[in-house]
Amino acid sequence: MLITLIKKEFLEHLLSLRFAVATVLTIVLVIVSIFVLRSDYAQKNEEYKENRNLYQKQLERERSYHSLEQGGVRIAKAPEKMLVTYYGLEKDDDRSAKIIGYTVPSLIGEKFKSPVTPLFPTPDVLYVVAIVLSLMAFVFSYDSISREREEGTLRLMLSHSVPRDLIILSKLVGGYISLVMPFLVAILVGSLVIMASGSIGFGTIEWTAFAVAGLISFLFLGVMFSLGVLVSTRCSKSSTSIMILLLVWVVMVLMVPNMSPFVANEISETTPYDAVETQVRKVMGDHLNDFIAAMGSFRMGREHRFRGGGEEADEARREFGEKMEELRGKLKKETNRAGERLWDQFQRELDAQVSLTKYISRLSPVSSYVYVATDLAGTGVVRKNSFLKALRTYQRDFRRYLEEKIKTSNGPSGHRAFFGMTRGRDFDISDMPQFSFPPQPVSQRVADSLFDILILVVDGVILFMLSFVSFLRVDVI
Repeated sequence: MLITLIKKEFLEHLLSLRFAVATVLTIVLVIVSIFVLRSDYAQKNEEYKENRNLYQKQLERERSYHSLEQGGVRIAKAPEKMLVTYYGLEKDDDRSAKIIGYTVPSLIGEKFKSPVTPLFPTPDVLYVVAIVLSLMAFVFSYDSISREREEGTLRLMLSHSVPRDLIILSKLVGGYISLVMPFLVAILVGSLVIMASGSIGFGTIEWTAFAVAGLISFLFLGVMFSLGVLVSTRCSKSSTSIMILLLVWVVMVLMVPNMSPFVANEISETTPYDAVETQVRKVMGDHLNDFIAAMGSFRMGREHRFRGGGEEADEARREFGEKMEELRGKLKKETNRAGERLWDQFQRELDAQVSLTKYISRLSPVSSYVYVATDLAGTGVVRKNSFLKALRTYQRDFRRYLEEKIKTSNGPSGHRAFFGMTRGRDFDISDMPQFSFPPQPVSQRVADSLFDILILVVDGVILFMLSFVSFLRVDVI
């Protein structure tokens, strides 16, 4: 009997106008978004290759290790392949980073971007599921119980001794299948489009992450559909049910995710980024002034020896060079320590605020789904933080490399390279450490998303049980 009731429920949805609309809308949106974002990925990938070659040429034009230390190196970030499905933070403009030995790595945005582009964001698969299909879940479920109650068919079924548990199970299962079928077709067609696009080149990691994200999408839709059935069970009229669900949709999809950052900022304030940069510059300026004053004082104490000429002047210059190297080492150590202390404090404040934002936004299952999908795709907050940590790690390697090169190649007289612009004869960066940021394994992506996956599972189970128990215990006739 259960199979018969599920077939009945599924066929009712299959022959309805809303199923046809949901199918066409979902397939069209997914295909269009993949086509558009495929072009965006190709453009970002081309820019990445150009920037990487440009930055390498800039390195080759450096004249000394000191000038390299002052000018730093630039790092080009490769675009994530899965931005064609889950755009996430890949829409940000900061595609490159600048690494200097004694300041925090800074991100660099695009030089030009059409101001119209941000006004009309491209709907990716995440948008289709979190916005469009979450609303369609309510459209499919708002009258699942209330409509049959109004039409009297529910009374008729119960009068023929049809068990209530079978009725509510058929509503939940049959309606859910009809809801996810358009999405299943859409992602299958989208997969064919991706495979036909040689410029994207999904590998094992991307396809596995794409499949897992699809399963999470089915879980999320189950949560939203169960919520719709619960509200329909508790309402006597379909008009009341749809109005309540529209209000719930606005709160879950629009209000909670968008307001949570502002609420978190009021609870846990952080020092503005510009203010931290100003503090770092001031500290570095103070240490630099101390360095210049110490150099001047040391030179003034030996001014008469410089003027004397001969071996005495050469000895004074050697002593001055050694002292300058000593002071420069002290300057770099102090500025590095002070800068890292300020930036670490800022990062801790920011991490605390981000964590609070995520906890508040998780009041809505939409937020949990967004976190899971983007982290699985490598376009979320976890991947962005990993990139910043990788930059800091590379900065330390870069700094140690330069310190060692300056120390071993120039010796006590290396101060001349600090002021001179001639290319050092021993200047060779072929052994300079290279920045590496490989793709994250899918197992690690899932591990990073376990908390939000658990939230979706718990939400789904609770809403399913509430729908089931409500129909069994509440007077629905």
